[in-house]
Amino acid sequence: MARNVAPEEATSAGTVGSTRPQGRRWWLISRCADSRREVLTTRCGAVTLSVFSFEEEAGLFLELKGLTPDGWRAWEIRAGEITSVLCDPCVRVAQVALDPLPESVADRVAMQPTSMDRKAFLNYLLEGEKAAV
Repeated sequence: MARNVAPEEATSAGTVGSTRPQGRRWWLISRCADSRREVLTTRCGAVTLSVFSFEEEAGLFLELKGLTPDGWRAWEIRAGEITSVLCDPCVRVAQVALDPLPESVADRVAMQPTSMDRKAFLNYLLEGEKAAV
């Protein structure tokens, strides 16, 4: 089960920087299927979108979960695009996990992903973009 945190707690924990330069990059995991982009979500009590701070973290997640043969790839995305993804195709996402480990690894190291609810994450993105202007 993911541990829910407020955006300011995520910032103080070092998971997310306290300031967001305009156009900061994030990574999601996705694949193209039937001419549509499919975004990887998981169930951690609720439908969860995994968001990564670095391409290497997303790549490691893919490798550890064995998803690369199935066409899954790290997808670079900006804050405004994440907002669009959360509106559609990921409208059912209830929470966002920041830089999660695959469940099999997290269980072995007794770590739960840092997460926040969808609305808090969207507010965090929007406030970060406003502050960067």
